[in-house]
Amino acid sequence: MKVITIIKSPVTLMISFCLIIISGEQTGGFYIIYLIMGLIKASSMHSILGLAGILLLFAGITSSYSKKIFIASLFKCIAVLMMIYSLILFFYNDSRQYNIATFHQIIPLATVVLFGILSLIFLLFNVRELVNNVQRKKIDILA
Repeated sequence: MKVITIIKSPVTLMISFCLIIISGEQTGGFYIIYLIMGLIKASSMHSILGLAGILLLFAGITSSYSKKIFIASLFKCIAVLMMIYSLILFFYNDSRQYNIATFHQIIPLATVVLFGILSLIFLLFNVRELVNNVQRKKIDILA
């Protein structure tokens, strides 16, 4: 049961997102570096979405200890979708295909796949939590 707790942890998801290895034509690095560099330009939507997703996920973690479990789960789901969309925009807007080697090399591709698997598991658990919370609210209203 401990392994599933680690797999569905928001901290694990944030770490896997930040440590995605991008293999560029000349240089490469972790995705967090590309997010920060894009934020410095202030014109990169993938950077804004990625960092906002990280912050929203962090907000979902800190608010989950309060009684607002529904809001926390909703924040977490939106944050994961923002992080995924950030990656999609990053690779889609790469018109010169400088970073396409990420999908041709095994270790960078493995980090992207690992983030994808972790995000799907995380999203499934949080959607289930949202549905359960909504069903509990309906039962409370009817009672």
